[in-house]
Amino acid sequence: MLLKRFRENYFDKVFAHFDWTVKLLVVLLILDLIVVSLHVFLGDWTTYFHLDHEHNFPTIYQSLKILTAGYITLFSLIQFWPTLSTYKKWLLAPLSILFIFFGLDELGQIHESVDRFVREMNPDFADGLLVFAQNAGYVSSTWILYYLPLFMLVGMYGLFIFYYILKRQRHHFPTLLFTSFVIFLIQVFEFVSNQGQVDSLLYEQFIVREELAEMIGLSLAAFFAIQFQRDVVRDKSV
Repeated sequence: MLLKRFRENYFDKVFAHFDWTVKLLVVLLILDLIVVSLHVFLGDWTTYFHLDHEHNFPTIYQSLKILTAGYITLFSLIQFWPTLSTYKKWLLAPLSILFIFFGLDELGQIHESVDRFVREMNPDFADGLLVFAQNAGYVSSTWILYYLPLFMLVGMYGLFIFYYILKRQRHHFPTLLFTSFVIFLIQVFEFVSNQGQVDSLLYEQFIVREELAEMIGLSLAAFFAIQFQRDVVRDKSV
């Protein structure tokens, strides 16, 4: 009842002239703050709300957010497949696959298991890769080494989207730019927290900031994906 009254008296009035995707983004950002608040107030009592633990509420929340954006894009792709040009298919198909993959990866923590899997299959390769990276000064998570080829493909696909946006949908550029900046901040927090030179109190602050940045970044990415796939389908010029 209170939520319904709040929506009717405040939320709908303030955002009456905004697109439904903007309303969705606002809801996601509010949920992000709630999840972080649960960590701040309850994280010391139970790991279920702790941001530095896996297989708990924040992990499920993040996964569902990414998967929802991926499946919306996939369903839109399937629905309009016969009418879409090859160019549009190449824009939307990788987008839906990447969101679904990263959503499942977050839910099942696949990236945390990839090093163990490679070691079981080829321990010499795993040891050689780790030694090479450490000799080069690498000190972050091991799974990133195995995901580098995927990240390179994602980067190439990102340039493809970037080119399309600059040519045909420049109104998406601010969202894409800000999302990229937030993702960059996440990497900075990740790098600093993995240096092993941060005391326990500062580490807790880093965790909150890193996870909040990650949640906001994924909310913006989900918002971008949903808006982008809709506008690509509506674009009649390609």
